[in-house]
Amino acid sequence: MMDFAFNLVSKLVWLVVQPQSWLALGLALALLATLRANVRAARRWTSLTAVLFLGLSILPLGDWALGSLEARYRAVAEPPAYAGIIVLGGGEDIHGTLLHDQAQIGPAGDRLLHGAALALANPEAFLLFTGGTGALSDIGAPKSGADVAARIFTALGVPERQMILEHASRNTTENARLSAQLVDPTGAYLLVTSAFHMTRALGSFERAGWTNLTPYPVDFQAQPPRFGWGFLGQTQRLTLALKEYLGILVYTATGR
Repeated sequence: MMDFAFNLVSKLVWLVVQPQSWLALGLALALLATLRANVRAARRWTSLTAVLFLGLSILPLGDWALGSLEARYRAVAEPPAYAGIIVLGGGEDIHGTLLHDQAQIGPAGDRLLHGAALALANPEAFLLFTGGTGALSDIGAPKSGADVAARIFTALGVPERQMILEHASRNTTENARLSAQLVDPTGAYLLVTSAFHMTRALGSFERAGWTNLTPYPVDFQAQPPRFGWGFLGQTQRLTLALKEYLGILVYTATGR
């Protein structure tokens, strides 16, 4: 129950903290001030919202923030010997798969593609995918992230006997804890997740008792910082970075 409450509260808090919510709040306060005929307050909130919008559009805030996370772990050209590959969920699209009855990947789909490639390159290593229903929109879905991942791995040529699937985890902490119940956490494994997420993932796995993991970051998203008009891209990357920094802070403080 505590883990469910933590997962739910963290998702709800993030809805308030993300940059898009700041813009929506600024517009709402400006509209409220206008309806109350408070011209000074309406001008203040409109100006602040406009400045925020321009800042998010012109400054490479997202690339700076996300790039600082991704720079902590570099792509691995030749990984060391490994007995298994652990792929964290988040790259699969549960609802898209159910809607079209065809396995769908999401923005972090590189996790699945690289995981499959590593498994095919080393058929003696197991491929452990860990992921249930992490997003609020996935709660109650008839399939888990692991179900979708299995379909994707099979389509890419990974044999079923090589797969180990963990269906119940809802966040990174549970990825680490529940995976440790399926395989020996002291073995030599590659940990595959998005580069921006690797710091939190590795810390969480180590606190759960994993002792011999090699980070294998994928899904690099930050671009070389440059000034220019790019509201959607910069806001998306800033959102990812802020969510991850907040996650690192909370996970470290709570020992998760």
